[in-house]
This record gives sequence, structure tokens and C-alpha cells, in this order.
Amino acid sequence: MISNTTGEPGPADKGNDVAADSPGRRNPLRFLRSRTGVVLGASAFVIAVAVASVVFRPDKASVYADPAGRSDSLVTGSAAATPDASSASSSASSSPSAGPSRSAAAARKATPGPLPPAKGAKPSAANTGVPAGTALKKHSGTMTISASNTVIDAMDISGSLVIKANNVTVKRTRVRCIGGDDCIHISGNGVLVQDVEAGGGADGVTNTGAGVGIVMGGDSSKGADSIRVVRANVHHTTDGLRVDGNLSVIDSYIHDPDQHDGAHGDGAQSTGYSNMVFRNNFIIGGTNAAIYLNQEKPNPGISNVVIDGNWLWGTKESAADFTSFPLYVNGGTSNVTVVNNHFNRIGYQPAFARSPGAIAQWANNTFEDSGQQISKPTG
Repeated sequence: MISNTTGEPGPADKGNDVAADSPGRRNPLRFLRSRTGVVLGASAFVIAVAVASVVFRPDKASVYADPAGRSDSLVTGSAAATPDASSASSSASSSPSAGPSRSAAAARKATPGPLPPAKGAKPSAANTGVPAGTALKKHSGTMTISASNTVIDAMDISGSLVIKANNVTVKRTRVRCIGGDDCIHISGNGVLVQDVEAGGGADGVTNTGAGVGIVMGGDSSKGADSIRVVRANVHHTTDGLRVDGNLSVIDSYIHDPDQHDGAHGDGAQSTGYSNMVFRNNFIIGGTNAAIYLNQEKPNPGISNVVIDGNWLWGTKESAADFTSFPLYVNGGTSNVTVVNNHFNRIGYQPAFARSPGAIAQWANNTFEDSGQQISKPTG
């Protein structure tokens, strides 16, 4: 389903001015007026409650039952609009409605609150990606979104998804990356990607040559909330994520990297920019690292990065082909927080820091197999 929720509710009614009684005069109507005001006020309250029960009734078209028990689903309006899908035709059709329903307009009055914190369960194919039982509509080729406030829901896209607009939501959607360089490419801000699977081609397990699962970099004025990726399942790409600042990755599973000859893949790679949060993800690295932070000029330096409660694993294809470091912090990086993470034992060492001062905080990081504490890297 593709929908667009542009439009704003009308301005609030202005209050009526009421003149006060003149001071020092006894008003013979005051007693009657006060009694009448109480009765009218109570009646108005009852009517308001009745109206609210109608206006704020959830829009049935926007609520779905999640077989995986995921409770923080988005509520979207029922108004539909067709985004700019410039490069391919879709078997899923949508027609503009006459206008948003009253419940959709009411939903837009409230600014969505922050996403709930990561749940702590180790991400896997069972609790990330498209929820089991979701019926998907097929789209052949690449889909390009250039209309702001578009919602992409329950789609199966054979090519890539390109997001050029702001305030776009993508949820319960499969992106197969057939014939595309990157599976999902985000250049807009205020973007939410939730319960999405990217990579694997037609059968879900093929290396299609896709370079990156999700490419993203947000607006510095919004910090880590500019782009949010939640419960994504990304696989069979050279780099899982390309992260260029101002974003959050939460409860996601990045795995099965494409380690073809000459590949230097990472689970998540940043070459510049700041304000990034990685929380409660399971990230398996390619031949480089699970998370790779290394400034490449002319990009600005990397700072204000939180890596909290993740599983950071190296992978080993052969005796000579394995992940160098699950966590790699190289030059041009500062103010990195690394806490509560779990490492496996593949790699030269669990973490590497070119400048030990780049990691501002290191605490409670352990080997997953034994719980052994890992010392802060010194180089």
C-alpha cells in the first residue's frame, strides 16, 4: 500500500471574550448566570466526550495485527496518493481518495512520540523484517519516492527503493535488490524504516551484487532522530549499512554479507559525519568489521556515536578470509560510547582503536560465549 498524508487540520476556533461585572456593583443576574453556567458546562462536557469518541476512533485501515507480537506499529491516515515511481511499473495500484477521513486528520494533530527503547532480545530473522503472515503487493523494478509524507506499507519490491523525500515511512516491506546497486537509498530526512527486509534476490539467499543494504545520512539539526531504522533484516550485500550521520539503528539484524573476491565489506560502515546510535542490533561483519568508523576526507570527522547493547560478530569463510575486527574505530573519530556489547572471538581482536582517546566510554563489553569482560582497546 502506498499512501500520502499531506494536509493540515484547520486552525482552532477563537475563544469568545466575556465582559466582567463592574466592580462594586451587585449584579442581580449573577446567581442565575452561575447556576445556568454550571448546567450548560456539564452539558457541554458530555457532548464533547461523545464527539471525541467518534473523532478519535482508530482508522481500521491503518491498524494491523502482528503475528510476531510487535506492539509499536505506526498509525497512518487513510488518505491515499501515488508517489513518483519513475523507473518501473507496479502491480499494486492506489487511487486518490476524496480527502482524509476525520480520524486521519485527528491523528495528524499529534506529533509521533519517540520510539520505545530496544527490547533487549537478540535480533534474528524471527523478530526482524516483515512480520509473518503479512500479505505483500508486488512492484516490479525500482521504486522512487519523491513526495513527502508518503507511507509505503506491505510491498514486495523486486529492485531497489530510492527515497528522495522527507517524512517518509516504510514498513512491512521486502526489497529484493535485483539489478540495483543499493537496496534502499535514503536522501530525505524524517524517514522511518520499520519491519523491512532488504537483500537476497528472488529466493532470499542470493548475492545479487548489491553494494549496500541501506544507504543513509540525515539532517544534523535533527540528530540521531533524522533517520530511524527499526527491526530491519539486511543480508546478502557487500556492506549491510552505509551510515553517514544523524541516524539510529535499533533492534536490527545485519548478516550473511557478500564476501566475494576483493570485497571489503562491513556490517555498518561510516566514513564521516556524526550523531549515530546503534542499539540492540545483531551485526555480523564482512571481511573488514561489523561496525567500521573511519573518516575519509573531505567528509567531516565522526563524533557522538553510541554503540550500546549490540551483538558484534566477525565471520570466517576460511583460514585466510575472516573479519579483521568486529569493531573498528580509525582516524578522524571522537566521542564514541561503547557499552554493554557482546563480541564473538573471530578477528585479530574484538575491537581496534587507532586513537584510544576516540572511545570516550568503554564499559561492560564481553565475549558472548563466556561473559568475560573485554578491556578497552589501546590500538
